Amino acid sequence: MTTTRRSFRWGALSVLALVACSSEQDPTQVGVVEQDLTTSSTVSFQDGTDGYSGTTDAVLSQNRPTTNYGSTTTLSVDGDDPTYTGRDLSAVLRWDVSSIPPTAVVTSATLTVYVTDATATGYPIYGLNKLFTESQTTWNLQRSGVAWTTAGAQAAADRDSTENETQAG
Repeated sequence: MTTTRRSFRWGALSVLALVACSSEQDPTQVGVVEQDLTTSSTVSFQDGTDGYSGTTDAVLSQNRPTTNYGSTTTLSVDGDDPTYTGRDLSAVLRWDVSSIPPTAVVTSATLTVYVTDATATGYPIYGLNKLFTESQTTWNLQRSGVAWTTAGAQAAADRDSTENETQAG
C-alpha cells in the first residue's frame, strides 16, 4: 500500500449577527452584519506539493519488532508477512494540518492509497491515539523508551477501537 494524497475540505455556514444599540441610539440604526462563510477550501497534504513536507509515517513489522522503518519511501501493510508466519506489517501516518484554521469545520477528508497486492478481506484503517516519532517507532515502541500499550499499536489506548474505514484490497 502506498499513500499518495491527503486532502481535507472545510467550510462553514453564513453567520448572521444583529448589532444592538443603546437607548441613546436611534433604533432604526440597528445594524445587521452578515459574514459569508459558505466558501470552502480544499487543501492537499502531499509531500512535495505546494511546498508541503509535513507527513510523518513509518512501517511497523511484527517480524522485526525492534527495527525502525521510518525512512521507508513505500508504506506496506500485510496481515501475514512473510507469508504463512502469522506476523503483521502495519503502517502509521500523521500529517501536519496546522494550516487549517482552528475555527474551520472539516466537512470531508480523503486518504488515497494504491493497493499493489490485493486481498479479499481488505485492510482496516484506524485513527491513532498516540504520537509516534518517525525515526524511532517500531512494532514495540512509539518512540525511544515509550512502548505502545500493545505491540504494533493494537490496543484501544493506541488506536481507535472502531475502524474508520476498510480499504478494499
